[in-house]
Amino acid sequence: MKKKILTIAITVLTVVTMLAAIVASPGCSLMRLLLGDFSPYARATVKLSEMKYERPDAKETIEMMQSKIRIVDGTDGEKHTLEEIENAVLDAYNAYLTWQSMETLAYVRFSIDTTDNEWVAETEFFDKNTPKVNQEFENLYVACAQSENKEALESDLFGEGTLDKYVDGGILTDEIAALMQRESELVTQFSAYDYMKAEFEIDGVRGNIADHAANIIDETDYKKIYGEFYKRVNQDTGPILIELVKTRKQIAKLAGFDNYAEFAFSYALNRDYTPDQANKLVANVKKYIVPLYNKASAEGLFDILYDVGEIPLSAGSVSDAVEKVLGKMDERLSESFKFMEKYDLCYLGYDSRQLSASFTTYIPKYDAPVTVILGSGNASDALTLAHEFGHFTDGFLNYGIIGNIDLSEIASTSLEYMFLNGIDRSGLSKEAIDALRKYKKASAVELYVSQCLYYAFEERLYAVPDNELTTERVCGLAREVLADFGVSDGFEFFEYSWSMIEHFYQQAFYVISYVTADSVALQIAAKEKDKAGAGLGVYFELLNWDYAGSFSDNVERVGLESPFADGAVERLADIILNVLG
Repeated sequence: MKKKILTIAITVLTVVTMLAAIVASPGCSLMRLLLGDFSPYARATVKLSEMKYERPDAKETIEMMQSKIRIVDGTDGEKHTLEEIENAVLDAYNAYLTWQSMETLAYVRFSIDTTDNEWVAETEFFDKNTPKVNQEFENLYVACAQSENKEALESDLFGEGTLDKYVDGGILTDEIAALMQRESELVTQFSAYDYMKAEFEIDGVRGNIADHAANIIDETDYKKIYGEFYKRVNQDTGPILIELVKTRKQIAKLAGFDNYAEFAFSYALNRDYTPDQANKLVANVKKYIVPLYNKASAEGLFDILYDVGEIPLSAGSVSDAVEKVLGKMDERLSESFKFMEKYDLCYLGYDSRQLSASFTTYIPKYDAPVTVILGSGNASDALTLAHEFGHFTDGFLNYGIIGNIDLSEIASTSLEYMFLNGIDRSGLSKEAIDALRKYKKASAVELYVSQCLYYAFEERLYAVPDNELTTERVCGLAREVLADFGVSDGFEFFEYSWSMIEHFYQQAFYVISYVTADSVALQIAAKEKDKAGAGLGVYFELLNWDYAGSFSDNVERVGLESPFADGAVERLADIILNVLG
């Protein structure tokens, strides 16, 4: 019996979230000043393994930023010129970017081996201190917003209107910073959990999942063993998520939000659409895509999600295949791929000690995107690399500036479809090519259902009163959502496996971004299928993000349809069938 392969990749927001929340405003002029052509650094000239890590001094960093804030707000007792004030802002910003760079580098190395005590300790250091550094960084924006030089600072550094939301102050109080510290600690606790070592008993025999899986003969064995496995892990990781939910709800309340969903959308994820809009999107997916999912399930389409695991593919073959297709498709993709390869900025590993997710992040000090992939060792890794290469290219071309999480996911998902469009040039075997085409069709349909289901689950989870939050109650919520969606195939273990879904821990309410992004990526893929180069042209036009515009503004700017438009999801069902066959 084959285990289902999960390939949904993530962009870890460990250090990106705060930057997106604070500086991803119209223009991002300050970021562009410090990065890109004006960067005080240079593009990476060393490999990832050779990047120098040095733990920053938290006390010195905070005190330095505070001293620069006093120059901006005039409380240092001296009279300063505008140039001196702007230099103080740039100094503080540089200190923040240095902090971010070291935090990101530490996290990357921790994610490669979550059992390495050195990197566990460094990650815990940032868990403890980053909330306070973020607090001072927000205070810098407040000082600039309340300064008599506000308009000049916006004109020279930030961009028009960027500081408006800080005129009345920020939200990161000492109490909120302390709660965010606890939040980070809980996320790290989950990330360091090794589910492969969790032992449970089957028919009087105790062992871990690898021990028991060796005894799987048929479907009954499979369901029995994995059912007990998920129950066992749920006992360990379920309480972590419950404490995270309680902590996040406190943060939202102290920040003045009615609920955590609103906080996550408008602050943590910097979205320009609301939970209500997301709920309507979910309802439309249930109406138009779930029937497509159930029909495909009855026809056996999702068997490929298991069968693709039987087609082995080495790390070298994965890289070669993606380079032959995407690296030859456009000179901008070629440049990005060569940069990634030259400096070994993509780590593709297979070790169980690795973080159980794939992600792309950005290290400002080196102006370098970095990708870490937990490989499956089979053909599905090619799609995972294509996805993450989309994030990498976005980071490479835009110097890591993220104005909108949903737009960022378009950048990655689109390249999965582009890769499939040119997969005949990949050098992969016919067996692998045929399997990947079927696999993407199945996973694309599954994506809409699974991510909307996960979103609906989170909505219910964060609505439960704290005194009623128990693992038993949350398992009940999972059953309720499954019944509400009317699906079972592919979600047999969700009653307990919710406690292993990385997104619920890393960033609540992120999952709906996969739905919004894929809806746009499919339209790009349809254009490319109709005319070679047409979709790619739209892709790069879109990647020249309009940071002042909303998600829908950017999508409509390049002639595509927002998933929030009337009838969009109904039309999307037809596009799925047209693009994927």
